[in-house]
Amino acid sequence: MILISTLIYHAFLPVRSYQIKGMVVDSVSVKGLPYATITVQSGKQGIIKRLASDANGNFDFSLDTIGKYSVIFQSIGYQTLKKEITLNQQKGKIDLGRIKINPGMEKIEEVSVVAQKPLVRTEVDKIIYSIDADPEAKTNNALEMLRKVPLVTVDGEDNIQIKGTSNFKILLNGKSSSMLSQNSKDVLRSLPASTIKDIEVITNPSSKYEAEGTGEIINIITTKKQIDGFMGRVNAGVDSRGGFNAGIYATSKIKKFGFSISYNYNDFRQPGSESFSSRENFLSSTNRFTTSEGSNQYKGIANMGMGEASYEIDSLNLVSFSFWGFIQAKIFQQSIRNGAYFSTRLL
Repeated sequence: MILISTLIYHAFLPVRSYQIKGMVVDSVSVKGLPYATITVQSGKQGIIKRLASDANGNFDFSLDTIGKYSVIFQSIGYQTLKKEITLNQQKGKIDLGRIKINPGMEKIEEVSVVAQKPLVRTEVDKIIYSIDADPEAKTNNALEMLRKVPLVTVDGEDNIQIKGTSNFKILLNGKSSSMLSQNSKDVLRSLPASTIKDIEVITNPSSKYEAEGTGEIINIITTKKQIDGFMGRVNAGVDSRGGFNAGIYATSKIKKFGFSISYNYNDFRQPGSESFSSRENFLSSTNRFTTSEGSNQYKGIANMGMGEASYEIDSLNLVSFSFWGFIQAKIFQQSIRNGAYFSTRLL
């Protein structure tokens, strides 16, 4: 009875999240339109959400409040289509199906309002996601906005991939940045999306980018030339063997000068081990049997440091240098005992 009462109670609770999905297609070929812009408007709040369809034209988004909404579908070279939806307490999922939009431009006699900037633009070698055209950029950080960029995926541990691979490089305004080279996740998590204009996903880097053998590039275009600031992090840990480690990381960008530096110390200990072996030599008449037993144990320390600094001479020239060092010392404790003797056996 308690279980049935609980199910009935939850059945009458209002739905707190509404999932809307569908597919944007060409009305003539009925093929999906990649990276079409979907805008969600409310009469009271105005534009509340903007997103792009995927490479096949599919889209899905969620809303948290009941009411009437206008969903606007736009794509370059196609007429704008508006669809009205109503969210109520009894329906938590809405499938809009195939949204067919017509090719061509609408014929109008007078223009009073200019078109909004498209959310996604495609070029020969890259895809551009306009962060300043997304209303969610006002409250999110750069790492959260990367989840919406086509071809880019961010998993639950904030690991970034492009088309399923981690072989890429992140640039800031087309140049390498010491703030992003060593610890990109923490920097992007602390970077407000409101300071970013566009995010470019360059799938075929040209010679003007410092690709350094990487397959793709994420180029973050900011609303201003530099992002000045300082960020630091310390970490420490211990293990069950009695070892411990500690580290420090710091990065900064001050006008045209930027640097990052890190240092890690590790005290490691290997537990003791015992060994025993016995050998019989059939060709020897003096030392026919040989035994060996021993023990070993070691501990050591390791120091590792690295750093990078850069100076932007002008908009076309950047000077940078980096260093790396590693020192390790091990202390061995080893004991080996050997013995040899001759013995006869009855066959």
